[in-house]
Amino acid sequence: MLLKGGATFLLFLQQILVARLSGTESYGNYAFVLGWLTLLVLLGPLGFDTAAVRFVSVYTIKKNLAGLKGFFIRGLQIVASASAACALLVILVSRSTLSDSSFELRTTFAWGALYLFVLGAVQFGTAILQGLQRVHLSFIMRSLILPFLSIVGVLLFIAFSSRTSLLSYHVVAIEFIAGGIVSIVLYKVIFKQLPRSLLEHEKEVATGEWLRTAMPIWAHTGFKLGMDKSGIILSGILLGTVSSGLFSVSVQASNLLGFGLFTVSSLAAPRIARLFAEGKSEELQSLIKLSTKVALAFAVVSGLTLLVFGELLLGLFGSEFRAAYIPLCILIFGQVLNSFAGPVGSLLIMTGNERRSAKVGMLAFLVNLLFMPVLIHLFGLLGAALATTFTAALWNGLLIRDVRRVLKLNPTLLKSWSVS
Repeated sequence: MLLKGGATFLLFLQQILVARLSGTESYGNYAFVLGWLTLLVLLGPLGFDTAAVRFVSVYTIKKNLAGLKGFFIRGLQIVASASAACALLVILVSRSTLSDSSFELRTTFAWGALYLFVLGAVQFGTAILQGLQRVHLSFIMRSLILPFLSIVGVLLFIAFSSRTSLLSYHVVAIEFIAGGIVSIVLYKVIFKQLPRSLLEHEKEVATGEWLRTAMPIWAHTGFKLGMDKSGIILSGILLGTVSSGLFSVSVQASNLLGFGLFTVSSLAAPRIARLFAEGKSEELQSLIKLSTKVALAFAVVSGLTLLVFGELLLGLFGSEFRAAYIPLCILIFGQVLNSFAGPVGSLLIMTGNERRSAKVGMLAFLVNLLFMPVLIHLFGLLGAALATTFTAALWNGLLIRDVRRVLKLNPTLLKSWSVS
């Protein structure tokens, strides 16, 4: 929890620094591009990042070093190839759709295409560490060191350049360099954590099995990210990138409530896979109940605090960002609903029910795409927040239903929903 708190503080400090030094227009461009990049980086690993937590954990428990070696090598190959394809797509689309007058935005997308490579590598590498039961180390690399280096990079840029402000492509370029440094250190750490005898084994490749497992996970994560980022992306398209920046800040503030859920899900994921494989359903139910209790308690307390001090918090980014307070209030409610459901997504994925999770995600994502543009057109950023909260409630409700029906577990704290 302390690590996550430190990471949240660093991320907020980074975003406040960037917003203060960029202004609403450049920060809006940065938020708009980053929204796309966050979504596209999912397409790079093709679900291998989340699948790595499961397969690496199982291979390690069973001491299947040939399978572990094969998964690691093939995963890197797929991540690199798919990331290259996504980067090329970003460059081609941005050059063909943005006019010459959008130089800043076009240049930001160009740097973003390069950033996709390191984001994919970092995402896959941290998942490998989680599968090796090095969850804290994984978290430190991505959520502490990466934003810290980005902050240092921004301060150095301002100190040693003649500029007193940042453009959006400056920020993305700095984050690309920081990500590259983290990638190098990350994979050195991974090689030290892997068994020394791994090099002596022939690799065992089961690409078909891995892809059959990874693709539904890819779809689940993609639909979830699509819903999370659709408000930022669509508000930028329909209302302008300044609105994208405003909504991005409200989303980041509301994500503070997900601190507990993210932490317990990351810690519980490897244990869920292990307990399910060992058939210990009672221990699994206890783990899920504890995870939900911690996540919901944190969400409620932090949500009430944010309702009171949210406008002040948004003002730290700049006085213009206070306009995002009402959307923030709506997003807070959606985050509480997420925590009420507990780690249902991880529960289904880690127990081999990723296809059910993907189907639910597809339905919720389509509903989101249907309502989001209409509500943004009618109510602006308020509509984006309403659509995000509604589809989050739908998503979690359907996942709770599947967990109860398929796994005979109750992910919530409601005793009346317990499964006999």
